Amino acid sequence: MSGKIKAVIFDLDGVLLECVERCYRAFEDTLSFFGQSKIGKKEWLKATKSDGINDLLFKKEKGCKEKIFLFWKRFLANYRNYTQYSEPISGASAILRSLKEKGYLIGIVTSRVSSVKEVEEELKHFGILEAIDTIVTKKEVLEKSSMADILAREGEIKFILEKFNLNPKECLFVCDTRKDIKAAKKLGMKVIAVLSGLSAREALEIENPDLIVKDVNELIKFI
Repeated sequence: MSGKIKAVIFDLDGVLLECVERCYRAFEDTLSFFGQSKIGKKEWLKATKSDGINDLLFKKEKGCKEKIFLFWKRFLANYRNYTQYSEPISGASAILRSLKEKGYLIGIVTSRVSSVKEVEEELKHFGILEAIDTIVTKKEVLEKSSMADILAREGEIKFILEKFNLNPKECLFVCDTRKDIKAAKKLGMKVIAVLSGLSAREALEIENPDLIVKDVNELIKFI
């Protein structure tokens, strides 16, 4: 990858941590809270990978956009309750240590509406906290999040850029969704998308990231 990279910022779930089962459990819980009909795991996964999950929510109901915003806000808060369904992507810990040893600043952003301390405790449990320089959660930027970007990471990324006075052109963002790619490119960052999360290659290609790789283990080839 051309250009000097000083910082590597990772989305958390789907990039460093396995997320499919945890996401579905939180999704089911949130559906129930809003009185929505159950959506089977296969249908949910297909819709999520094609970036069409919102089409299944609050069909034909008035105030649909606002309800979807509130749905995902609650989902992101609920997600914290399902830590038992998370585990590190194989090789993620070694990749983080390798990048740290090479002198990169390592950041993590997550749309979880959780405290940084909660995320730190989870990553410590998985043995990957020590390589990380900073963590930003949606909770820290939630007041500035609109209906359009509740699931995107632009606010969290900006937080890190400003905190460390980083030039976006010298930063790489590693993520797994279209919204994440779009947010990072808008800020002028390099973007590598991974297929270990909840988006299909065809969906990711729409946003034209710099690279699409199987998972974080392939990063070393390019940075």
